[in-house]
Amino acid sequence: MKKAFTIVKTILAVATVAAFVTYTPPVVMAQGLTPPAPTTSQVKNGNLEDNPIMKWIEFFINVLSVTILAGGSVMIAWAGIQYMSARDNAQAVQAAKQKIWNVIFGLIAYFFLYAFIQWLVPGGVF
Repeated sequence: MKKAFTIVKTILAVATVAAFVTYTPPVVMAQGLTPPAPTTSQVKNGNLEDNPIMKWIEFFINVLSVTILAGGSVMIAWAGIQYMSARDNAQAVQAAKQKIWNVIFGLIAYFFLYAFIQWLVPGGVF
């Protein structure tokens, strides 16, 4: 359990550092000056949907979500099979239960990470 808390603390620390590193203060222009026109790779009029980086982030998060959910489902099924086949072996039953709890904890941690990413990106990823 200590290992799981250490992992969660590490994820939160990395996310906090990333939030401070990626923050850029708003541009303040002198009176009468206009900001330069954005190029094709920059965000136009605050619309993040046209930004290619946001499209890649959205694609990566979608692939990661499907992979984690599919992997979690497979691991819970595998642990269930191990639990059923353990019979009277107490160590095997305990190992299967621990595996199921680890998968559930990992899925909950991913959902919190997903919510944090939605909060971190202006306007959300989706």
